[in-house]
Amino acid sequence: MHKYGDFTNFFLLNNRKYQYILIFSIGFLLVVSSYATADTTEETAETVEAPAPKKSPIKVGGAMRVNYAYGGYGSEDAPHPRGEKIGDVDLEIFRLNADLDYNNIISRLEYRWYDGYSMIHTAWLGYKLGDSGTVKAGIVRVPFGPTAYGVSTSWFFDQHFYVGLADDMDLGIRWNDTFDKLTLDVGY
Repeated sequence: MHKYGDFTNFFLLNNRKYQYILIFSIGFLLVVSSYATADTTEETAETVEAPAPKKSPIKVGGAMRVNYAYGGYGSEDAPHPRGEKIGDVDLEIFRLNADLDYNNIISRLEYRWYDGYSMIHTAWLGYKLGDSGTVKAGIVRVPFGPTAYGVSTSWFFDQHFYVGLADDMDLGIRWNDTFDKLTLDVGY
């Protein structure tokens, strides 16, 4: 069994043929997207405005992060299993998220799959109180510390991450409001 078990088998990343296809597909999409974003419209004497499309109150998103490693780190007698010929593609994270913004009701849900485990990262329901701020209840960000990503200015995480303040989500209720340049966050 591959070290990543059924999760990697689900995405077929343990087969060399599929690794070639994945690498080729990513390169192909990058080339095609650069041509697709080129402006090919011709200016005309009249400008016709299209009606604005209706926006959905629900936004769905996600992310997938993979690592590619190539290298021969073993000897000829005992080769290292990673990257023997073309390298290895390992799936690091798969994430799905959904946001809701309907009138004064707001919500966010984010679920993450990692190697060997999965978890709910964020799941809250909130209400915009107009001039009185916003209240959120559920698995919300703890209103303490620098922000979601800290103040790291290098490859390494900052001290907030190592003491548990950088991306801390807990079950509770949170209220926040902004007064001129002051933001006030209260939570339990």
